Amino acid sequence: YDIDTLNLITLSFGGYFFNTATTSMQNITMTDKSGLLLYQYNEIGRNPKYQYFDFNGKIDYQHLTHRKGEALTFSYLLSTTNQENSSSVSYEDKINFPLSYDSLSNRSNLNFYEHTFQFDWTRPFAQKHKVEMGLKYILRQNFSKTLYEYNNGVNDNTHFNHITNIGAAYAEYSFNSKKWGARAGLRYELAHLKGRYPDSDKPSFSSFIPDLVPTLSLSYKINDANTLKLNYATRINRPGISYLNPAEEGSPTSVNTGNPNLKSVRHNSLKLSYMLIKPKFNLNTSVSYEFSNNVLTSYNYVKDNVVYRTYDNIGNRHNLDINAYLQWN
Repeated sequence: YDIDTLNLITLSFGGYFFNTATTSMQNITMTDKSGLLLYQYNEIGRNPKYQYFDFNGKIDYQHLTHRKGEALTFSYLLSTTNQENSSSVSYEDKINFPLSYDSLSNRSNLNFYEHTFQFDWTRPFAQKHKVEMGLKYILRQNFSKTLYEYNNGVNDNTHFNHITNIGAAYAEYSFNSKKWGARAGLRYELAHLKGRYPDSDKPSFSSFIPDLVPTLSLSYKINDANTLKLNYATRINRPGISYLNPAEEGSPTSVNTGNPNLKSVRHNSLKLSYMLIKPKFNLNTSVSYEFSNNVLTSYNYVKDNVVYRTYDNIGNRHNLDINAYLQWN
């Protein structure tokens, strides 16, 4: 909605929903190294309800000043996700079955809310120069409840809350002339993560994670048809509640669990691009290298003949990409 020539309000929203039901059956056999049977059974799984709902909405207010190119923008973003799961497992045709129960049921509910407030200011000056500055605050709230009921009378109820507060400030300078273009920016982020177990005697945990995120790009226009560009960037990914949730779930032979002590993953990338534009011929090629030394990775370990699967920041990722795009009319 254009209030007038200097003020604009923009509203957008979307989302999706699905519900699934599944049934499965598998045969499990465990042997020792010599092939001697340790135990064997059939596992019947029923999942009558897995429901997922996602909604997001955003509102922006932009104010233009009488200086050409200067703008102030205020934004608010809301994101929500809800997951509900209901399932049961029973064990049949058991030989040396290692557990004291032969059926269990599971109910879980995960809720995610994210509120983002942002302010941006853009101001050109001296024809070829421009500065951009901004502030951002993000509140992420994750709530999960997981209940396991076993037919031997034992119940396992895990209630886990995970709250993340992120504050960020950035500044960026750009320069553009007929031949040269340059952009340099720096963003500082401070994240406070806190986890607690409202219905348990497990201790709460919290941590502060600071991140300094630089960006840099340089372009050179050889002539009207040829352009070279060099770009360096860093991006941050933080783990979601499904990776952090310490609730254990699985079968007698395998258990899945999260790790509440995970850290944010830092990705670094360097890219060199060349672009050729002709009236009937376009060519765009690039070589890029991306690396990260603390990738979020799953790993397995065995304890008491049970395979446990969890996560940690132990991965290394190195990607070298060569891309070419050609268009001829």
